[in-house]
Parts: sequence; C-alpha cells; structure tokens
Amino acid sequence: MHLTFSVFVFLIIANGVHMHICLWSPMQRGEFDISTPGAHPCYRKIAPCGNINASSSSPRTSLVAGGKYNVEFQQNLNHYYTGQPGTLDISFAVGLNPSENDFHKKIMELFFINVLI
Repeated sequence: MHLTFSVFVFLIIANGVHMHICLWSPMQRGEFDISTPGAHPCYRKIAPCGNINASSSSPRTSLVAGGKYNVEFQQNLNHYYTGQPGTLDISFAVGLNPSENDFHKKIMELFFINVLI
C-alpha cells in the first residue's frame, strides 16, 4: 500500500542552543547553501522550517510505507556547549508542522541517514 507523506525536518531550538543545518534530501524550503560555514539559509531558528511557509510550489517528497529513504543534511556550523550539548532530531510528519535540536559535530559535518518508512 502506497502512502504519500510530506517530509520535514523538525527544527526545534532546545535549551537555548542554536544550530545551522542544511537539508538536501528531502530538499529544504527556501534558499540552500552548504559551501560557507554559518550560511544564512542553514540557520532556521524559528519553527517550522525557519518560518518559511509551505506553498503549492514548495518541494515535496513522496515515500512508500515499508520502504527506505536516505535523509541527507549538513551541520553547517557547530554551537556545541559542554553544559547543554543538545541533540539532532529528524522526524517525519503528515502535514506542514516541522521542528530542530542541536548536536555536537564539527562544522560542515555531512550526515546520511537511512530511515525505514
């Protein structure tokens, strides 16, 4: 049975820690730049999706239930604090309600995550 889902990274700021991530699989809303540390398009402080509203022209990703999908993103700038290291949470939702957390990796770190739908 095929189910179509809108895929979003949930960008929720936790414990006052901020981060920069750029997502290309699925493609994030708005501008995209992984060539420069601290690039503005990778700083999505306000949820959902950096307060960039979805529209009929926004990218959508269709997934098949039971299939696999690779989520690919870059932590574009690190804001790691020993007392509040944070986490990076990738979630999926039906609808337009995205969010984010921090994570202690190096600047410009690339991530490739395979998820079972």
